[in-house]
Amino acid sequence: MSIEWLIGLLIGGGGATGLLSAFFTRKSAKEKREIDLLDRAFKEIERLDVRIKELEAALAKKNGENEKFKMIIDGLTEDKLNHKKDIKKLKGD
Repeated sequence: MSIEWLIGLLIGGGGATGLLSAFFTRKSAKEKREIDLLDRAFKEIERLDVRIKELEAALAKKNGENEKFKMIIDGLTEDKLNHKKDIKKLKGD
């Protein structure tokens, strides 16, 4: 074994180690980005779920109010028709 051979082995081994290290570092950084993207997606889904529940509650409230108004309008319309009938009776039509 010559000194040149040992130096070549050490440099060659270090180069291979460097390449492996770079490969695994890149792979781990890519996985971290994917995990970060998934984490952000889950957080956005949770935020949207909360917002959807808020909007559904607001819609249910509005629908309830609209139903009340519809009942009032229907009642007034019926009263109007009854008054028109009474007027026709009084006129003798």
